[in-house]
Amino acid sequence: RKIEAPEVRLLAVLVLLQPLILLGLTAITLAVPSLTGSSNPGFHALSQVFYEYTSSFANNGSGFEGLGAATVWWNVTASFVLAAGRYPALIIPLVIAAMLARKRQAPESTGSLHIETPTFALTLIAVIVILTLLQFMPVLVLGPVADHLSLVAR
Repeated sequence: RKIEAPEVRLLAVLVLLQPLILLGLTAITLAVPSLTGSSNPGFHALSQVFYEYTSSFANNGSGFEGLGAATVWWNVTASFVLAAGRYPALIIPLVIAAMLARKRQAPESTGSLHIETPTFALTLIAVIVILTLLQFMPVLVLGPVADHLSLVAR
């Protein structure tokens, strides 16, 4: 079956959903500390806030100590992030599967992609790793590096 533009759009939504939600709410939380009740105003707060939302998105439930997360802001936004991490990852693949099930099977040609090969598996893993690094490495590095540089400057 051919994967066409509608399926690719849904997959793009699924791939971009996590960074948009995690980075967006992290930015809002750090930009408005009076609303969020953040307990750490320093650079360490970046790591704390990002970890809290990442943990919620992954349905992990763990927290970064010292955050002070027992506020209305954290309860509402962490619940939203938890739902946004759980339900689209379940629903969108089912929608794509239904869309593909309605299509006729395309005859195999020289342009067909064989998904049972090691090359496909390695390429898929490489794409996932590269996308994840590009999306989250800056924010993962920024907090500890800025924290270290502020300590060295003293």
